[in-house]
Amino acid sequence: MRLKKKWIYTKQEHNTINGFAHHASAKMRGFAFNNGAAAWLIPKLEKDEFAYFELFLK
Repeated sequence: MRLKKKWIYTKQEHNTINGFAHHASAKMRGFAFNNGAAAWLIPKLEKDEFAYFELFLK
């Protein structure tokens, strides 16, 4: 059985100075482009930290 979650984002609640806040990670930020492409990434990595990211290409 697979659970589905619905995430609700608003500009007012999730927009930060360095990108759109990710629901599951305080460090990750989202960026979206006019052509529909988007990315989730960590804008500033700490020493020896893994660079997790998601790309949505169009």
